[in-house]
Formats: sequence, structure tokens, C-alpha cells
Amino acid sequence: HTFCYGSERNYLNRVIGLLRNTSKNELINPPNYAGQPTNGIIDVKQFGAKGNGFTDDSQAFQAAWQATCKVRGGVMLVPSGTFLLQPITFYGNNCQGNFTWQVNGEIVAPPNISGWKGIGVQWILFSGFSNGITIRGNGVIDGRGNAWWGKSGNAPHAIRIAKSNKVTVTGIKIQNSPRMHIFFEECQQVTIFGLTIASPQESPNTDGIHITHSQHVEIYNSTIGCGDDCVSIQTESSDVRIHNVHCQPGHGYSIGGLGPNNQEAHVTNVHVYDSSVADALTGVRIKTWPGGSGYANNITFSHITMTNVKTPIVIDQDYCNGKKGCVVSSKNAVAISGVTFENIIGTYSYQSVSLVCSQYQPCKNILMGTINLTPSRGSGIQQGVRGLPICQNAYGRVLTDTTPSLKNCLNPPKAKKGKKPENEKQTGKTKQQSSPKKSADKSKTNQTSKPKSSVKEQVKSRPKKQINYNYNAWYGNESHYVQPAYSPYYAAPHYPPYYSAYPAHQPMHAYPAYHASYPAYEPYHHHNDYQHNMPANYDENEVAHAPAKTLKPKKPKTSTSWVVKGDTNPPGPSQ
Repeated sequence: HTFCYGSERNYLNRVIGLLRNTSKNELINPPNYAGQPTNGIIDVKQFGAKGNGFTDDSQAFQAAWQATCKVRGGVMLVPSGTFLLQPITFYGNNCQGNFTWQVNGEIVAPPNISGWKGIGVQWILFSGFSNGITIRGNGVIDGRGNAWWGKSGNAPHAIRIAKSNKVTVTGIKIQNSPRMHIFFEECQQVTIFGLTIASPQESPNTDGIHITHSQHVEIYNSTIGCGDDCVSIQTESSDVRIHNVHCQPGHGYSIGGLGPNNQEAHVTNVHVYDSSVADALTGVRIKTWPGGSGYANNITFSHITMTNVKTPIVIDQDYCNGKKGCVVSSKNAVAISGVTFENIIGTYSYQSVSLVCSQYQPCKNILMGTINLTPSRGSGIQQGVRGLPICQNAYGRVLTDTTPSLKNCLNPPKAKKGKKPENEKQTGKTKQQSSPKKSADKSKTNQTSKPKSSVKEQVKSRPKKQINYNYNAWYGNESHYVQPAYSPYYAAPHYPPYYSAYPAHQPMHAYPAYHASYPAYEPYHHHNDYQHNMPANYDENEVAHAPAKTLKPKKPKTSTSWVVKGDTNPPGPSQ
């Protein structure tokens, strides 16, 4: 589009005009337009890049970069060839906007560590593109990381994009990074699709896509293979959507580790769906360091297929970067709540589910449903003998039958302080019932000591109508669900008949009936569209799951004090 309909309007008209005013000699020996932009496209070879694989082309890339920045919507073209680059930085602060880096050839790092000039945090840095940047093409960016793997010290990331808005990465292939392949920091409105990342399983710390301090990120239609997390989401990140992504090999889709060195971390609104993981250490995982603080909430893992994954579902609040046993010096922990695991199927090679939550800050509001995980062939695990789920200090609900069974995995949600425990409510025993004599004496004393109340006081003391939020009345047992006409917690049909009513490929949190009031860019809002139906003291995290409190209103005394002049029907207790 830029080539044909750029600043000079129609490209064909330009060609016709040039031919009419050009001699035959000029056509055979065209003048040298090196360094001059042609319809916004600037080729790095115009600035002296060789593309032979061993000549340092860094200066040519910098010169082409400066020329492209002067053109709004400029395209810096890396044509076919192999271009060697030393560590290089492209600053977009002074660019006109909508910059594009078109990679059609191959860009390679120095082949050995001694050949690097000025080793820093990353190999290629893009920073300060507040008006948009696009990295695209069918080329390859090779970090030649095998020289770094296994060496002590921090290796550089392949590509780092920082402090930029409206970032798009598509089409290219990034391989063999010394460390993380592509690192996003302090970015907004990031779109990644059609991306390929490839590194061996044994390459250490080679995360595929790393996101930190970034918001509004979407990753889809991509393939990632690496030696660490295929996608890792770190602190101060929100509204991250990952779908139609295949991870093989790697460590799956991970949030964390959050809160190292007693730091505060915040991650919210992360949704991974319609994706797959194969031959990986973990499938979906949340990991936090002991002693940290902050929160990780509103997280959904939905419709994900696992193939020969060591542990498909993981929450680990005792994470110490692979070390066995953490030194806990504080009772603080990152609070994990509002996490949903649903429709996760496939095979595992070690353990199906591992939820290890902090004893000081347990995991809350965990929902699990339609989990079907069986041992891989050749894993040596027999269902029901080894690989059983591990659950510690995790509170929530198991909403369907699962394989393996998770009936005893999650603790029921804690009731509010002051509410009666479950066993006391089921038996119906109260202090008054256990000692009727004392109760009678007490009521008798109160009747004699208190004067008769006025009509206004009697009206105020009338019991108000109680709303029943009994969770068990809604779900019943684990094999059968009965949903009332109105459900205060989920206003849309969330579970059966959900699985028959909606397409199988959509996550349950994506439907407009469930999140009708959320902005179009962030379709996963909490249930604000139904808050006006809630009582004033309604607490979604606790009251909705707490057993209903049944009150027996006292029968009003039939006396003339109740009768209003001209009214022959005294009001009942609920009016």
C-alpha cells in the first residue's frame, strides 16, 4: 500500500511520467539515487550494507534508520541477504511516526562471544516509539545463542522493545536467542501474530515472549519453541490475551515469578485460550516468590490441549527459581485469586495438577471444570497410583466431574466472620435449642423488664425480606447442576447448559452476556453489569458462596396498634 499509494499518489502514473521524460541512455544507466527515499521505502543497501554474513553492517543500518525516521510512515527495508549486526539501538523519539522495519533477509549476531562489541542487556533495542512501530516480513533474526548457553553471567536478549505504543510484530522468525527472544517493557497496545520462535529445549532462560509493565497485549496465531516459558507475564501487566498459540517445547504459558526480593507485584486480566502445549515442563502456571506482596487476579486458562506435559496445571507460591525449598523470611505473599481452569484436556508425564499456595496468603476463588488429563504413553504412571493432584491452601470450587478427580482438591470458600459454620447449620442446633430453659428464662426477663415499644419501633423491627445466596442450592452435587431463574454470581449460563449452548472454541468469559458493560478492547470485565441487582452488603468473593442465612420472623401481635385508620388488613411480617 505504501509502495503504490504513498506521498506521490499512484505509482503507475509516476512510472509513466518518468518514462516520458527519460532518455534511452538514462534507462540503461540510471542515476544513483542512493540514500534518497523512494516512496517512503529505504533499503539498507543504499547506505552501504553488504549482506554477506561477515561484514559489520551496523553503521549502514543506523544511517538507513535516521533517513527513515524523517519520513512519516517510512519503511526501513532489509532485503534478501545475510546481515551481521553488533549490538544496536534504534530510538524513535524523533521519528515522524508509523515506522516499519521490513525484514526480508537474515540478520545474524556475531558468531562467538569475543566478537561482540559492548555487551549489554539486549542485542537489538527499539525504544521510544510513541507513535507506532511495526516489525514485519518473512525474514529470520538469528541470535546465535549457542555460544552463550551454559556460560556464567547474564546473556543478552535478542530483541527488546521498550516505552512504545501501538507495537505490531508479525511474520518474522526469531531463533537461537542468547537469552529471551523478544522482550516487551513499558509498552501499550501490542499485537503479535504470525510469529515463529525457535530454540532448542535445552537452551536456558530463552523465554519466547516476555512481557513486563505492559498493557493491552494480544498474541495469536503463532508458534513458539524454546527452553523456558513460551510466554512469560511479569509485574504491572494487564489485559493480556493469548489465543491460537502452539508452545513446543518450553515451559508453557506462565505468570511470574512475581515478588522476588520481597517486591510488590500486580498482574490482572490475563486470558489464555484456544491454545496448545506439547513436550513441555508445565502447561499453564502461576509462580510467586515467598515474601512478595501485591496480587494476581482475574486470570483464565480455557480450552487448552496438553500433549506429554510434565505438569499441565500449576500454582506455585513457593517458587525459588528452580531451587528446592525456599528460605521464608516473611509471612507476606502475592495474593492469588479469581483464577479459572476450564476445559483443559490431554496427557501428562509426571503430575496432573499441582496447587501449592501460601499458608499465610491462601489462593482464593479458584474455579476448575472440565479437566480431563491422563498419563502419557510410556510415562510409567498408572491413573490413580502416581501423578495424583497436589493441593495445599487452595480455596474454590470444582464445578464438574474431572479426570483425575479433584473433589478433595479445593477447600470450600471461607464464610464471613461471625457466620455460623457449615456443620452447625446442617444440624440446625443453636444455643437456644440446646438450653431451652435458659432461653425461656431470658425471654421472660426481657418481657418484664422492657416497656412496650411504640408503633414506629415495631414497624422498624419488622424483618426484611432475605435473599437466598445458597451456593449448594444452585449447583447441587458435582454431577448435576440446577440453575435458578436468576443467579447473582454469574448472570449468564456459565456451566451446563453452557457447553451445549455456545461454540466449543470460545472461552466462557468471552460472551457479551457475561461482560456486557466492558469496553470493546478489554472484553473480560468483572460483573459490573449486574451489580445494580445486588444488595448493598453483597460481597462477590464471600457472600455469594456462603450458605444462606435463614431467619424466622416473629409473628406480629394482632392488636389495634397495628391497625391504620381505614385499613382492615393489618400488614404481614414481610411487608
